[in-house]
This record gives sequence, structure tokens and C-alpha cells, in this order.
Amino acid sequence: MVKGRMAFLAVVIFSFFLTALSFAAEEGAVKATGAVPGEAIEMQMISFNLMIQEAVSGVIAGDAKSVLQAVEPALGNMDKVHAALKSGAKLKKNAGKMKDFDSLDKKFQAKLVALRDAAKKKDQKGMLKGTAGVIEACANCHQKFK
Repeated sequence: MVKGRMAFLAVVIFSFFLTALSFAAEEGAVKATGAVPGEAIEMQMISFNLMIQEAVSGVIAGDAKSVLQAVEPALGNMDKVHAALKSGAKLKKNAGKMKDFDSLDKKFQAKLVALRDAAKKKDQKGMLKGTAGVIEACANCHQKFK
């Protein structure tokens, strides 16, 4: 059971590493052109990606404080995504389905809150479950919009 969890977490970490590389390339392109509302959403997604990497590291180490330090600022930045959506921001892929994006974003936020709450309780099993939920929410959105 422990080996299975460790293998799962290793795969998760590796996939985030690969995703980070792709986001880093996008981040350079966005900075070079100047951010407009849709790009502002993409920039927030880049910061969320980095947050998840830090949170996963904290979960693996059983360090609830690190998880909280990663997750709480991200929750505070959710308003930037919502403000961009209200201003009419569109993403490059499936730009006509921004209501779907908003719905998926709210699910992501709920999963992030669950992870934060588990970290506040220093609940290792809850943090593992919360991490899986956040990753699933990311994947569901990326399938439509990345």
C-alpha cells in the first residue's frame, strides 16, 4: 500500500515537473507580449501550477505548514481569475465555453479549500485525498482548455 502511494506521488510529481516546463515557456511568451485578460488567467494558472508543486512536496513530507503556506496565497488569488472572467476574458482553446471554465474553476477552488482544511487539521490522509482532488480538478480543466 505504501509503495503504491509513493509510486502514485512520484508520477504526480513528475507530471507536474513536465507541466511546469511547458508553463515556463508560455510564461515567457505572455510576458513578452503583455498580459490581456485571457493571458492574466493563464498567468494565474502558472502560479497555481507552482503552488501545487509546493503543496505536493509538503504532503509527501507530512508538513502541513508547508501545504498551508502554498495553498492559502493561491486561494487569495482566486479573485484575479474571477475578475478576469467578469471582464470578458477568453482563453485560446474553447474560448466560447468560458462558462464551462468558470464552473471547472469553482470546482478547483472547492478542492483547494478541502486541501487547505485538511492541512489545518494536520490530517495526512485528508491532505493526500485533497491533493488528488486538486490534481483531478486541474486535469479536468486542462483537457478542455489547455
